[in-house]
Amino acid sequence: MKPERLDAIVIGAGFCGLSAGAALRANGVERFAILEQGAEVGHFWSKTYDRIHLHSPYHGLPNDGGAVQRYPRYKSRDELIAYFREYAERHQLRPKLRFGERVTRVSHREPAGGSLEWQIRTERGEFESRYVVIATAGNRSPSLPQIPGSDSFRGRLLHSSAYRNAEPFRGNDVLIVGSGNSAAEISLDLCENGARSVRMWVRGPRHFLPNSRMGWIFRIASALGIFSEKKLREAHEIVYGTPEFTAAVRQRDSLPKRISVDLSRFGIRMPERGPNEEVLMTGRIPVFDVGAIRAIRRGRIGVIDGNVRPIEGFTEKGVRFRGGEEPFDAVILATGFEPKLDEFVASPELLGIGRWGKLLPVTDRRSRSTVHPTAFFPGFDLSVNGGLSLGLFGWEAGEKIAAELRR
Repeated sequence: MKPERLDAIVIGAGFCGLSAGAALRANGVERFAILEQGAEVGHFWSKTYDRIHLHSPYHGLPNDGGAVQRYPRYKSRDELIAYFREYAERHQLRPKLRFGERVTRVSHREPAGGSLEWQIRTERGEFESRYVVIATAGNRSPSLPQIPGSDSFRGRLLHSSAYRNAEPFRGNDVLIVGSGNSAAEISLDLCENGARSVRMWVRGPRHFLPNSRMGWIFRIASALGIFSEKKLREAHEIVYGTPEFTAAVRQRDSLPKRISVDLSRFGIRMPERGPNEEVLMTGRIPVFDVGAIRAIRRGRIGVIDGNVRPIEGFTEKGVRFRGGEEPFDAVILATGFEPKLDEFVASPELLGIGRWGKLLPVTDRRSRSTVHPTAFFPGFDLSVNGGLSLGLFGWEAGEKIAAELRR
């Protein structure tokens, strides 16, 4: 069977992939497809735990016709997926969406006469295209630390990506490894819904920002127009690595840094940098707290300081720390995610060691590959807006492809 030949292939139907497809459609490109390994848009989000909510009311997509305003301030998992569906309908993307197309290989070949440079293979078939947009994001695959003795542990061991709710852990003693948003919210879910004891093992410093206080910061920012579509686009244009970028990030930190809660007496150190700058320098996203702070202060969520008591390994009944073993019925690894692009990007020159030691695409800091300029990686470069720029990066990639195809 011959490969399907198209002008552009978009991989992934989340924030970046949908906005890239919408921009292509809005600019007259018709010969493209959006490949999604799941059965619906927003596949990654469909697999998250039940109580998850976005932590900003401004997470939206470009040119959504005001749809984001019809949703609650903090969208739940199901509300976000409904918003994605509405966006796909608005931009008539349904005919372009190919579900169940798990991409297994993306490879480059030298173009003959300026034509089809990219070969994309899925579990179902093959495609050839002039442009490729890899919008699989940095959270594609769970990051699993190698801890000695894990095979000997007789309890339940899982990554946070496999957690749905607290029901299977009723009456259990549970250890959460990590201190980010998933760790804090899963810990809270467990202690509110029947776990016998919950403890978080924490090593790196972390900002904890009460969502109730962040709400009034968002309201002030909204009143000042900071998060208007115009202002978000202006901030999006500031390029990472420039003095203007650093200055803008520090300005954004002025209020959130003041409301960050010091939990150092419980074993969670306060970062010296502001919340946004901490993300840029270390990758540690602040916790937008919905109740874990109170639970930690009241002892309902215990904290194990990983700098004092590092994990040495698993035992049959629990975990061995420096200073002794403790029993647990379950251990949940809230240890984040990896892009794992090398699992399917077969052209290694496209990738390099980037921020925080991760293997990332080599780009112009605006999503475009500096190795093969017909490849785009929206969602991997940094923005002053943080995650609020995901859709803008995707739209920008689609616009650039459409402009070049017209030429």
